[in-house]
Amino acid sequence: MLIPLTVFGGLLLHWWVGTLDGLSTLIHGLGLTTVAFFGHRIYVNRHFVDRGDSALAWLIALWSIAWLTPTTWTEGLRTWGSLSLVCASLYIVLSVHRQSSTSGIQFRSGALAALAIGLDPGNWGLFLGLIAVQINLRPGIFREWAMLFVGTIWGGAIAFGLSNILPNTVATIDNIAALTFQSGNGLHWMILAWAAGGGMVLLRRQSSLNLRSQNVRLTVLTLTWCTALFSALVLEPENGLAITSLPLTPTLGFAMGFTCIGLIPERERSRRIQRPWHDAVYWALVGTVLVLFIQHLLS
Repeated sequence: MLIPLTVFGGLLLHWWVGTLDGLSTLIHGLGLTTVAFFGHRIYVNRHFVDRGDSALAWLIALWSIAWLTPTTWTEGLRTWGSLSLVCASLYIVLSVHRQSSTSGIQFRSGALAALAIGLDPGNWGLFLGLIAVQINLRPGIFREWAMLFVGTIWGGAIAFGLSNILPNTVATIDNIAALTFQSGNGLHWMILAWAAGGGMVLLRRQSSLNLRSQNVRLTVLTLTWCTALFSALVLEPENGLAITSLPLTPTLGFAMGFTCIGLIPERERSRRIQRPWHDAVYWALVGTVLVLFIQHLLS
């Protein structure tokens, strides 16, 4: 129940202040819900945790909705279509555990990554994340490396063809109006603090997990953060590869959701009387995101 209320309430406020029109609000609502529940499927079915709940989907919705920028409905389709393909590529990559051959997995994940990048070039860090995961899990199998690149080329060819056939639908997203990380903004530094805190909690618990869950957590964090952070590197015709401010987009919200999940009290073992400090962390996290959201609406 909390997830629909978060999505509905946040989008209603965006529509109320005029950052989104009616059709764009509908597209963002459907896209955000799809990505949140896709993230929940990864969280539960790919052994990120032993026993999952709805906290991950809610966190993704909470972080992502704070950073929606004024867009047309076609840009909304590209944004959420790309992020859905990022989820699909991640979901496939997480099935490599104890597989005798992962050539097909690498092909499909590479193809989906290329399609995601075709819809939103800012997500190009996903491909670097796939390479990093391959180096970590299966570095010495040439056939699988080859299939990763073949799949990427195949998916890229499809994305290129669609960009010529449907130029108004599959075009580069204009991120000029997107909220970006500002070093002088204390709230933005709070984002990094929450990410660092959540990451340390997850890594601290690694030793208590089986090998599959350990690999899943490292893979998820690697792919999501490569996708989010490398969006600050853009290829400019005049200056080549240039570093810009980090865009605060739903892609970063997706990464923050997985990273901060360890900071949310688990219902099975959390009691407010016995663990008030954990609840204090939870409410501080919620408060930070709400303040960021309000600041974005008023800016």
